[in-house]
Amino acid sequence: MKIVFDLTSLYDHITGVERYGLEIAKSFINQFDDHQYVLIFKNDINKEIRPLTGRDNVRTIILKGKKKGWFNQVTLLSCLKKVKADAYLFLSFPQPILFFTKKTYTAVHDMTPWEMGDTMKPLSRLYYKLSYLQAFLFSKRIITVSKFSAGRIRHIAHVPSKKITIIRDGVRRRDMSGYDVIKAKYQLPDKYILTLSTIEPRKNLSLLIEAYVKLLEEEDVPDLVIAGRSGWLVENLLGAVSSKITDKIHFTGYIDEEDMGALYNHADFFVFPSKYEGFGIPPLEAMSFETPVLSSDAASLPEVLGRAADYFISDSVSSLKKHMSNMAKLSDDERSLMIKRGIKRASLYNWDKEAAKLERKLYEDYCN
Repeated sequence: MKIVFDLTSLYDHITGVERYGLEIAKSFINQFDDHQYVLIFKNDINKEIRPLTGRDNVRTIILKGKKKGWFNQVTLLSCLKKVKADAYLFLSFPQPILFFTKKTYTAVHDMTPWEMGDTMKPLSRLYYKLSYLQAFLFSKRIITVSKFSAGRIRHIAHVPSKKITIIRDGVRRRDMSGYDVIKAKYQLPDKYILTLSTIEPRKNLSLLIEAYVKLLEEEDVPDLVIAGRSGWLVENLLGAVSSKITDKIHFTGYIDEEDMGALYNHADFFVFPSKYEGFGIPPLEAMSFETPVLSSDAASLPEVLGRAADYFISDSVSSLKKHMSNMAKLSDDERSLMIKRGIKRASLYNWDKEAAKLERKLYEDYCN
């Protein structure tokens, strides 16, 4: 088969959905050398996948562009129309709205535009609704990352089950050493509670800050480190909690991939207060790096994390405060048990296994 991977989103900072597209593409190409691959990039080839681009069965296309809207809907569309393939994979973001072919495989990670629309910019919400509706109607197959998301796609968009394939996220271990280096780089404290996500309303960081400040009034707990790039309405978030932010709360900004392991591993525990996730990679990554995890009980998170995490009631300040207090007081034995459960849980999610599932599905469709 000749397979196209849209990897244009890798030009920007890599977060969960970009990581998904990158890792599935890498694992796919590494495992199956009997296919021909076309990899489409924006402005430059991603450094993580560059070693694969020298293979005889891999062709790369680099498109130049700046403005996202014009690039995604015009530049990318023009390129795709010129590339003849058996399958077009859009694993991070949907295909251009005017790209109509029954050979597309589109990942819909969650149904945020419908279920959490107030956490998005109005134009962005409209754009994703139109893009996803196009995918639901014209794609050969919808790829999603959890049973939860598959269920919401069926319920909201009435997509038949036979058209939906679950290809989960995976976890890839990285180096956990070098904390002294990243401590200086990001101005981190010696002890800290960690959260990591894009800073936007859906991640519910205002709830976390409120619960942390209340806990701080009663107990001596480690500092709170909030890591991740700024997203939509970050100014509103910071403005709303500015009076509550103390010198014990640290904002690091975007964390480079090579620094993630040490950041996770050094934390006392990881907390994930998100209101809505199709999967939720950060808490699973924290588990793989031997860090206990406290998560909200929202959406897909109990499905993904299982019994390896502790949970608080989503959107409840008092519940989050209580569970943070409990996590801060874990005995050595309790901490060790949570770490063991977390490592075992994270080991269930493997990029190579998920890429192989996708390859089998593509091949079945191709033969039929």
